[in-house]
Parts: sequence; structure tokens; C-alpha cells
Amino acid sequence: MRRSFEDVKTNWLQIWKKIIDPEIHIDIKCDINTGLVLVGLLRSGERDQFTVIGTHVNLASRLEERDEEGEIIIM
Repeated sequence: MRRSFEDVKTNWLQIWKKIIDPEIHIDIKCDINTGLVLVGLLRSGERDQFTVIGTHVNLASRLEERDEEGEIIIM
């Protein structure tokens, strides 16, 4: 995941630096928690959104907020 991210980051930074701030910084932080979740397409009059809902998703999201740059945690 880190290697793939670095390839994508390199390519996109070259594009973004032409359009926005040349000092832009992006990094990866990722938490994966296993468990049962609800997966599906939520539709509204204005847009469609594919999403995942559940306590396991919420835990992974909260852990990711606390991660340092470059961390990948799998629970």
C-alpha cells in the first residue's frame, strides 16, 4: 500500500504543483478494522454515494485520526 501510494503521490504532485501551491504535502494514514458492516449505495435526489456503515468502520475512522503520517494499522 505504501509503495503504491508513493507512485500515485509522485504522479499527482507533479500535476497539482502546476495548478495549486507548489509546497503541497500529502501522506498516507490507514486503519483497517474487521467485522460485520453494512455496504451499499445510498441515493438521494442530489447525488449517489457508495458507503460502508457500522461500528467497525467508526472504530477504524477514529483510530486513523490519531495515527502518525505513514502509519497503516490492521486490527
